[in-house]
Amino acid sequence: MSLKRSHMLYLQSKHRTTGTTSQYTISLPDFIQSDANLELFKVSLVAFTTYHDMLQIKEGQDTININGTVYHVPHGTYTYQKLSKVIQSIINAPVTWNAETNSMTFTFNSATSILFDKIGDILGFDPDIIYTGTEIKSLRAMHPIAPTTHIMIHLNNISPVEDHLCLSNHSGQVRIANLLGKVLINASPFQLIEYNQVLESDGLYTADNTMQNLEFIMTDNNGNEILDLPEHEMVLRIESVDIDSYDMKEVIRELKTIRETLKDQLIYRALTRWQR
Repeated sequence: MSLKRSHMLYLQSKHRTTGTTSQYTISLPDFIQSDANLELFKVSLVAFTTYHDMLQIKEGQDTININGTVYHVPHGTYTYQKLSKVIQSIINAPVTWNAETNSMTFTFNSATSILFDKIGDILGFDPDIIYTGTEIKSLRAMHPIAPTTHIMIHLNNISPVEDHLCLSNHSGQVRIANLLGKVLINASPFQLIEYNQVLESDGLYTADNTMQNLEFIMTDNNGNEILDLPEHEMVLRIESVDIDSYDMKEVIRELKTIRETLKDQLIYRALTRWQR
């Protein structure tokens, strides 16, 4: 394998072609898209920047009791504002987030009683205390008690030829890994998260010499899509490389065989446990 061409590409999520900040597509410049004389591209993450505006909701901190009715907030990672919108859609009553005080307000047409579990710690309320009234506000600033530790950046539309596979949390299938980068959340809420490549990344490889766009999916460290991720920026290194085409095809065939073998083993083990 030999390097033929290298580009540093600066991207902003707000310039995406389609999608949301959590899952989107960005079209590539014409001079990067293809090269008939080369075999494939290698994509590596060099830098990533966004603001820390994320809360993680999980088991044991996901219920709100309103007048005796228990509502469950779906597990996942949210921005502060997105979480208020999700709760509003669930309880069917106005819920607003105040950015200046980082607090949440519930508004009702008549006197209402609310009881929180551990989600109260996140929303700025005391758990196991009954709050009553028509306007119920956080007692203190909201705070993530179970923070997401990493932002996982996936490339969904290329065929990497890494020498390992992974089990998808979403589909349950064994597939070729598509993880481009793992960004440590190294900032306090509302501060800047910054990632800069220290060591040379293995990167992800395409299976051919054409790459018209990049499709990103952002998840937390548990494989959940980060809903409404703040706008962000990244720098990618896109390299054109030249390798023996027969070897490339052989690698892809071998990976497909390994994938099917692992899939059969998983099914066999599942059936064996069920029979016991």
